[in-house]
Amino acid sequence: MNKTMQKGGTKVKLFLDDRRPCPAGYHLARTAEECIAIIKANSITVLSLDYNLGIGQTKGAAVAKYIAANAAYPAKIIIHSNDRIGRIRMYQLLVKHKPRYAASTICIQPIKYNPIRTALLNKKR
Repeated sequence: MNKTMQKGGTKVKLFLDDRRPCPAGYHLARTAEECIAIIKANSITVLSLDYNLGIGQTKGAAVAKYIAANAAYPAKIIIHSNDRIGRIRMYQLLVKHKPRYAASTICIQPIKYNPIRTALLNKKR
């Protein structure tokens, strides 16, 4: 986590994914634990979630559970996972526990991931 992201500090757009490249303007978290720590310490405006975070790793659903249990809903949550069952589970959990006062948009926008194309793009840079 960089030093500018301290509690009460800058607003953060957060992208949770173990493989995909981070979109411009977002802070990258590669694990659910890292993502939760960033949520705890910062004001999150947009959160983009993946479900599968690698073999043996905690799933993105742990972040959704944390948000629901602590009513820590950012203004927008995007579930970008390609795992159909995982993204439906996270969506249902977040919608079910969303407080009425939370002005949060929760949407599903899967992102296709092609590791070969990503490697080629990164090589050109």
